Amino acid sequence: MAGKRSIHIWISSEVDESLRKLIVKKYGRYEKGLLSREVEEALTNWILQHRGEREISEVKTLNPPSKVYRVWRDVKDYLLKKYYQDLSPTQTITEKHLVEAIKAVRGSDPKTVRKHLNDFQEFKLIKHIAGAIWEVLL
Repeated sequence: MAGKRSIHIWISSEVDESLRKLIVKKYGRYEKGLLSREVEEALTNWILQHRGEREISEVKTLNPPSKVYRVWRDVKDYLLKKYYQDLSPTQTITEKHLVEAIKAVRGSDPKTVRKHLNDFQEFKLIKHIAGAIWEVLL
């Protein structure tokens, strides 16, 4: 392992759990090396930020965007083209349209639809208001 070092640190259980959940959401799996990759990326960006080499807004990820955000972008594009002029923050949309958009871009299996609804809620992209009404939180 040329160029790599092992370090031992202590972090709270909550941070550890959140980081591991984020990795699973981002990569669709948890496997050897992903935790190290994410921690190294975070530390690199933190160091560059505090050296003044990058502004906070300029810190870029070394990894591709999360699958959840890519799916959300496709769902949002479908909704914009078919039903809504604009999806602004706090805009309400119907569950029927939301489910239709997920089915159109990712497939009609009920498990797939449920998974994406849950992912969108977890990443705070949508919020269930009441009945069949959802709110866009972006």
